[in-house]
Amino acid sequence: MQKPQNPWSNRLTGFPQMQRRDFLSALYFVVGLLTGCAKPDHVTKMKSPIEGVFYTVETYYGRGGPSSDTNRVYAHLERNGKAKKMLVLEGENLTIAKITWDSPHEASLCLDGGITATFRSEVTLISGNTSETIHNRLQQHCDATTFAAQPPGNPEVGARSSKVSLFAQRLNTRVEKFDTSGRTLVQSVVDLVFEYRLPTAIEYADREASTRKLNLQFHDESVRSILENIIQQDSEYRVNFEEEIVDIFSAKARKDPSNLFNKVIHNFEVTQVDTHQADAELLCALGREAGSEVCGGSLAIGQWPQVKITLHFQNAKVYEVLNAIAAQNGEAIWTVIARPPNLSKLQSNFWYIYPLQQPFSATVSERLARVRQ
Repeated sequence: MQKPQNPWSNRLTGFPQMQRRDFLSALYFVVGLLTGCAKPDHVTKMKSPIEGVFYTVETYYGRGGPSSDTNRVYAHLERNGKAKKMLVLEGENLTIAKITWDSPHEASLCLDGGITATFRSEVTLISGNTSETIHNRLQQHCDATTFAAQPPGNPEVGARSSKVSLFAQRLNTRVEKFDTSGRTLVQSVVDLVFEYRLPTAIEYADREASTRKLNLQFHDESVRSILENIIQQDSEYRVNFEEEIVDIFSAKARKDPSNLFNKVIHNFEVTQVDTHQADAELLCALGREAGSEVCGGSLAIGQWPQVKITLHFQNAKVYEVLNAIAAQNGEAIWTVIARPPNLSKLQSNFWYIYPLQQPFSATVSERLARVRQ
């Protein structure tokens, strides 16, 4: 008896081998998306002013041929060990340039291109016995210089029309050669972020990072890879690149409840203000939370970009607000200037914000060297 043939076999056999592979790859990908089994190729997390609420921008690269990328934006609520996730936006080749918060419960999604299939103007997240309702608004063709969330292009498809944030472009820049040449960890990091103009936070400075000389050589590596390798030379330090900033900190110091950078600011709100005013407002807010009359500012005089700062935070830590100010400015670095033993003592000279201009590079390194224990 002749074995019956699979009706699909003739159809697939009719394709050239490459087309069959592309067809099957695309078919499996679509099935994975529909069943929820597929994992995103790139995820960007965007914090909100509400504790436990955040958004993710998830990208699923197209598989085979000229397939389109699929982009999804989800709202999340995580509290008391429970989590809820809801779809806000879905489409093809979407460029989510940024997500901003007009108020704690109102989000604006800046869309610079793509085809929208699903959009929810309101989502209610329920997790355990708590809930949050967020109202969403779509904006098109808005300024995409801050809070960019679009990942690098699909390596299978090549260059696409999707935009990559300026921060990501600079961070992923390949460096032909970089030699620390006996510079310290602090000096090496500062030189790199100034050269590539990367918004940066240096939340902690210790003696080893400011005195021990490094002799490291890098060839054809990304700026990100070089920074990660330099930071690994001191076990006290950590670095991450979320929220469009090079965030350098001490894991131990982050856990210290007496550290004023960990102080929670219950409400911080500024709208269309200069960086200097946002910085001063934060120091005053910290003073109020700490029961002190300390108030003022710590901004270096320089040629600051004409960027207005708009932030709305509830129950955010001081370092999180400082990071947001520097990231939204786009041309700033903030550093601790209080010595480690004094991180629990509020003073007017507690941190400093500098423009990412070469005249300040040496000043930042010298001040951080004086901070050491």
